[in-house]
Amino acid sequence: MKNKIIYLFLTALLSFNLFSNENTLRPGSGVYEFHFFNVTNPAGFVAAIETFDSSSCAEKWRNESGANVGLYSRMGGGHSHIILVAYDDYEKMQIGQTIFASCSASSEMNVAFDRSQAAYLEAYKQLTESTADSFGSYGINRVVYGNKYVSHMLYNGSNSIQELNDALDEVYASNEFKSFNRKVGNIRKLVNSTLAQLVKAYPAKR
Repeated sequence: MKNKIIYLFLTALLSFNLFSNENTLRPGSGVYEFHFFNVTNPAGFVAAIETFDSSSCAEKWRNESGANVGLYSRMGGGHSHIILVAYDDYEKMQIGQTIFASCSASSEMNVAFDRSQAAYLEAYKQLTESTADSFGSYGINRVVYGNKYVSHMLYNGSNSIQELNDALDEVYASNEFKSFNRKVGNIRKLVNSTLAQLVKAYPAKR
């Protein structure tokens, strides 16, 4: 069953070739970018893509790189949508990536994609401003490369496990945390939590 799903999926992705004389998929017949998204506002997500698609930047991108693009909703897994960008070869991919990275229309589309992240970061900032004294250290890191399951990592630190647990209990019971949850409940999902304990530090300056 898995192989059938993959076959049908790739056939759909390459449907722009179905009416040409060369309508068969072969290994090495193209190069592809797969971009995975968790979308909380599908209408806004599609609207951002449509706005970019009608821009002069997108026209230049398609004409010079030959990029074919597909937007797909996804069932199963950790993401709701996939954007596929298909090129004939790596040279065309390089041309396409250069054009895409250099125009304001693509930047505006990316900003529209990140609005839910911006809302989350603002809510987290407000939470930490009101609870900063509870922890010895705290922060949020954006995961840019190498992980398709999470977008951000949050951390809190204290001098001992007891101090950490007491601080977490205090924050979780606060009105500020309840407000934070109301604001971000629909735009984030907690994937995992873990505890790390320092064994030894090796500082640059000894």
